Amino acid sequence: MWFESFYNYQVGRNVSLPASTSSLIGKCENHQKVCTDRARFHAALARLRKTPLVEKKEVDLLFGTRYEGNYSNTSSLHPPQQLRRFLDSGKHKKQQDGFPNQLLLYEVRQLHQNDTTPRELSETLRNYLDIQSDLPPILSYKNIKPRAINICDDEHANVRRLLVDHGTDAAIWIKEYLMENPTVEIASPESFVRLLDSWSADPCATAS
Repeated sequence: MWFESFYNYQVGRNVSLPASTSSLIGKCENHQKVCTDRARFHAALARLRKTPLVEKKEVDLLFGTRYEGNYSNTSSLHPPQQLRRFLDSGKHKKQQDGFPNQLLLYEVRQLHQNDTTPRELSETLRNYLDIQSDLPPILSYKNIKPRAINICDDEHANVRRLLVDHGTDAAIWIKEYLMENPTVEIASPESFVRLLDSWSADPCATAS
């Protein structure tokens, strides 16, 4: 899980982080880089204006309305302030075309699958970057560094629950809104959607 990996990476760099991950719920504070809000990938992607940003359902997905009030630090469970100000200004209603640049999406676990996905991803990336020569093979790797936390421990259950809520909303928004834009390209779509669907499940529940 991203949160565990990033937390352990920061600790490995001698960054001081609170032992209780519950204090990292919401926005990043005190110049810390690890917090649950950074797992709200769809809120960041929405700022590219690739989606209408006018339907209540879409805005609710971006703002976490479905589970607002279920956590102690609900005031910081909303999208970045830049997105909030943009929506409040109403400018998105006049700029629905968004940025014209082609956007390529892939799920990082696609790099490590034992099928044709890494090769397909490499080919998609080569075409996206307009590179004529073949790219080197994408090799899988395994992190063997010691972990400061194991996200599956019971003490992190509340953080995990919020991260799954974020993941659920992000997966729905990406599939129902972002992927509908013709300027958005998906690397190995079947594999991508399959992994995207797993964002709605607690990985520790499936691992047990």
